[in-house]
Order: sequence, then structure tokens, then C-alpha cells
Amino acid sequence: MRKGLIAYVVVCLSINLALAQNNGSVNIKYGDQLQLVTNDSFWYKGMFILQNDSALLLQKLYADNFYVLKKNIALVKINDGEMKAVTYQDSILVESNKKIFSIGTDTSINANKESIGNLNSKNSDELSTDEEEYIDKSPDFGELYTGNYFISESAIQLPKRWGYYKVHYLLFHTFSYSLTDHFSIGAGTELFTLVFSNGFGMLNAKYSTTLDEYENIHLGVKYTFFTPLSSERFINPAHLVTGIFTWGTPRLNFSGNFGGLIDNRVLPVASLSGYYETYSGLALVSESVVMPYDDEYTMLYSLGIRFLNRRGSMWEIGCFTNKRILETEETPVIPYFAIISRF
Repeated sequence: MRKGLIAYVVVCLSINLALAQNNGSVNIKYGDQLQLVTNDSFWYKGMFILQNDSALLLQKLYADNFYVLKKNIALVKINDGEMKAVTYQDSILVESNKKIFSIGTDTSINANKESIGNLNSKNSDELSTDEEEYIDKSPDFGELYTGNYFISESAIQLPKRWGYYKVHYLLFHTFSYSLTDHFSIGAGTELFTLVFSNGFGMLNAKYSTTLDEYENIHLGVKYTFFTPLSSERFINPAHLVTGIFTWGTPRLNFSGNFGGLIDNRVLPVASLSGYYETYSGLALVSESVVMPYDDEYTMLYSLGIRFLNRRGSMWEIGCFTNKRILETEETPVIPYFAIISRF
């Protein structure tokens, strides 16, 4: 009886293994370079480290490890192989005969949204607290995205408990932190004038939201208060209120900021900005700003790049110019650079 039971178990295991092989289970080993696309069209890239029943742990170059839930994965590309459609079955990823992909330049596979939504409906085991934290920090948003351009703002907010610290020209220091998915606060100061006891500082708050009917349309409003930090005033106290309209995603977006600078009068300000992030750790940033200057208005145009360095921080390099600057033979452009650390 015991021998018969053992034989039965062996046969069942053999059948299960055979079925898994017939279903085309996805075999991934340590060190494989993976490209993953989820059902909600997020794209992940990294080196495979390990997995449990419900998630894959990947390592991103010059960044922290992060988890991706298996049940959310729709496509997998291993090293230089082909992109494969997969489903989540009994804690493993299995190749699917459904063609569901239509993203990017590598390949093109047709599908309807219903098949994508119904793919990975099986519930997974709950992850540990550490794993959930990794998922919160996984790059659902653009790797270089911070919620702002060089100067102006985007209405696409960083997620709750995310923020950034930014230093312009090594002198002007600012930070922003998201208290919720819709509301963030920030502050800043300029050190050069502070050394001479006539510095200034600022406080700001931003609220933004996404339209339910149109996921790529985002609206926001930002309030900034500028104040001198000493009796010798470098600037007068002032308030800046701007409305923000953004179209796009964290990897590709365009924004318009429109508002007014309020001190003893109201001076209109505006900006138009664009952002495009590639999948190689490089983003292109362009910005046009209209602002008051010496009782008149000036318009600045800018173009630059944002990229990761080997230590994981971000760098911005660009230049500003306008008609008046271009007419100056000595300095046709004003160089710009900044260092950013997103946390």
C-alpha cells in the first residue's frame, strides 16, 4: 500500500512537471537581464536577483533593488531574447499564447484591453513589510522624474512619502516632500546672500490631481512665499500663486504654469515646459519662462538634460537664453546646472 502511494505521488509530480513544461514556464536565473511590462503599461528593467511565490526582485544599475508583483506582469524579455506574453499560474510565470503587446520599438503584438485586464487575476500571497516597501519604491514613475522642470512645476505629483533635494549652481538649495499622493510641501534658501546677512528663503505647497476620465490630464495649484531672512532686505516679502496644467506621463509630459507674483502689486508670470525621459537614464528638458524683471517682462528659453551619475544622484545641465542675451557677443547663453537627489 505504501509503495503504491509513493508511486502515485511520483506519477502526479511527473505529470505536473510535464504540464508546466508544456505550458512553457518562464525560467529565470540569477544575473539575467530582464525587461518587464505590466498590465498598466509600466516598463521595468533590471538584473534578476531572486523571487518568491508572488514577486520578482530586480536590481537597477546605480539604484536600489525593487520588487515587481508576478500577478501584474504581462510581458517578459530575458537578456537578448524575444518579448514573451506571460500569465501568473500557481506562483509561477507561464508563457501565454495570447498576443497582448503593443508598446515600444522592439516589437508589436496586437490585443484588446479586455484580454490585458483579465490576464493575471489570480491573487498572490501577501508580501512581507520589507517587500511592500520595495514595491512602494519601485520605479512606477520615471526614474529621473521629480515633479518639476528646471524652474517651473509639473502637476504630476511624486507619490506619498517621496521627495527630492535640489541644489542650483551649488548656491540655491530647495527640497520638496509629498505628504500625500496629491499634496506636497517644500522650502528653500539661497546661501550666497545669506553669508552677507541679507539672504532670503521661501516656503511652498502644491496640490494636484488627475482627471478620472482622462488619465493623462493633470491639474494643480502651487503657492510660494518668499521672505527676507534679515533686516537688510535682498527682496521684499512676496507671494507667487500659479495654476498648473500638465498633459502626459512621468516619462513624457508637457506643462503650462500661469499665475501672478504678488507684493505691492500683481505681476503675471507664465511658463511652458516639456520633459522626455529615455530608457537609458537620460531625460531631455525644455522650458520657456515669462517673468517680471526691472519693471518690465523678460522671456527666457532653456534646453538641457537630466541624467543619473554613478552614485545614483541626478544632474541637470543646460542653458538659458533670450533675445537680449543673444545680442551680447560675450555671453550668448547663460549656463545652468543643478544636482538633485530624489528620496
